[in-house]
Amino acid sequence: MSKKLFDILRIAQIVIPALAACYGALAKIWGWGYDVQVIATASAIVALLGVILKIDSHYYFAEAEDAEEN
Repeated sequence: MSKKLFDILRIAQIVIPALAACYGALAKIWGWGYDVQVIATASAIVALLGVILKIDSHYYFAEAEDAEEN
């Protein structure tokens, strides 16, 4: 994964929950529908991003460590 993509996904991991929380609050105030579904979907996406980014950072640091040893 490129550094640029990694950085974008890290930002998304912060922004998505904020947007979901905002939508959830506004949905209750204004009577918008699907608030539970939007929040649950955002949570699932953020959890998936967390796993993907953790795996990628693990490989990145493992490669960096191997490069230092050689």
